[in-house]
Amino acid sequence: MPKVGRPNRLEALLILERLARFPEGLPLSLIAPELDMPLSACHRLLADLQRRGYVRQIRRQGDYLLTIKVASLGLGFLSSAGIATGHGPRQCSFRDAGRFPVSKDFLKAA
Repeated sequence: MPKVGRPNRLEALLILERLARFPEGLPLSLIAPELDMPLSACHRLLADLQRRGYVRQIRRQGDYLLTIKVASLGLGFLSSAGIATGHGPRQCSFRDAGRFPVSKDFLKAA
């Protein structure tokens, strides 16, 4: 995705999406080029995300990884939508599948 005109909030979301695929974490030197971002801009956004509790750095000058806060947001959404427990304000049906994409394993566990 080209960088031209991309707002910082979108770049922050792209960083979160990238880190979500690597639970063991990634170094800045791999995140920035993958997202076509300058190292300095990526570092600034990671620092902002870290201050807000969305990512943490394993060690000084080490890999960044997502915190439980990101998972908590997702679980909170599922719970509020009545999907996580099945006892919420409405039941999830097959017609909702496009709005709430979940894996078959998740559906089996629910």
